[in-house]
Amino acid sequence: TALQAQVNTNTTDITNNLSLFNSYKNKINQFQENWTRSNITSTVINSSPTALTNLTNIISGAGVVKLQTKRNNNGEALINNPTLIPITNGWKLPILDMKVYKLDIRVGITGSLSGNAGTSRELIVYLRRMSDNSIATNGGVIKINDNNFNGRGTTLFSYVLTENDTFITNGFYIDLLNNSGANLTLTSLNIFITGV
Repeated sequence: TALQAQVNTNTTDITNNLSLFNSYKNKINQFQENWTRSNITSTVINSSPTALTNLTNIISGAGVVKLQTKRNNNGEALINNPTLIPITNGWKLPILDMKVYKLDIRVGITGSLSGNAGTSRELIVYLRRMSDNSIATNGGVIKINDNNFNGRGTTLFSYVLTENDTFITNGFYIDLLNNSGANLTLTSLNIFITGV
């Protein structure tokens, strides 16, 4: 009968929707990941108007400490699912749910700059797409006016739109431009990424 056909259709719709829900509920809905490397040695970044240094490669070296918190769409902690996925020269994001994700990426550095103390100098940090090396967000500026500094940083903001976003399919990396006129000796690096 028509009524039975409608009941069958509704039951099928409910089953399909439940299946879709279950497929997404364990995808990462939000995460925080904190990468720190404090044993950096012999890493001098010379001043240059164009030369870029890939900070993602430096932070992925030996001695890195990584802390992470992940939650699925139910707010449940996910233990075994990877968050940032290391790839050559960068990271990929895991497959997320279909929401728009805001990424906050804080880059903090510790080290020393050559030259005279009291001179204002700037370092610029870029978030780049692995697919074509294009800049994903405007450069964040780290201002330094002394020779030795601890934990100076800047925060970059970007968005992940869908599962086809290049941050997921190809990955991303973080570059540093030192055009300060002084050579930078890097001793510690921290990258803290939040996806909401």
